[in-house]
Amino acid sequence: MILSCKKDVPVSETTNKDSVAVSDQPATDSSTESAEARERDSVINNAPVTKEVLRTGVAREEKDRVIVRLADGERLPFTIGEEFTEKHDKLILKISNFNKPKITAKISTKQQDFNIRFNQIQLPDGKMDGPFMREITYDVPKPGEVWLIIGKNLMADGKTTGSFSVTVE
Repeated sequence: MILSCKKDVPVSETTNKDSVAVSDQPATDSSTESAEARERDSVINNAPVTKEVLRTGVAREEKDRVIVRLADGERLPFTIGEEFTEKHDKLILKISNFNKPKITAKISTKQQDFNIRFNQIQLPDGKMDGPFMREITYDVPKPGEVWLIIGKNLMADGKTTGSFSVTVE
């Protein structure tokens, strides 16, 4: 048998001081459920397939020296990260369902001497234009798929490998 007794605690008054009220609330015993959920999450996040998706990204293809990334224009704005290595030195970012009158994009790098730029843009009607610098704002005459082609600047020096991100609005 368990017996308990309740004692009244005397209340003291304080003036000109901050106070915090604390109330006891019943805790739910979900330690078993939490442990199971954590274990399942750990198994999923550490699976080889998941690690590969996190490393290479979704909607990403590699062919020869070109990386092709697919994005949905209805999910603008977005930022993607990528890396040029010795075997990859060109990125084609294909944006489907683009329906805005202008596209704005920017390449960001941590390396100051990274030789990278927007080489070309391909519009929904198939017309191409370029080259550009690391930032582009371009009128898009009609809805459709827009390609941003990113690569090294053949007219400049600098490193051609490294990590970068592309922000599209």
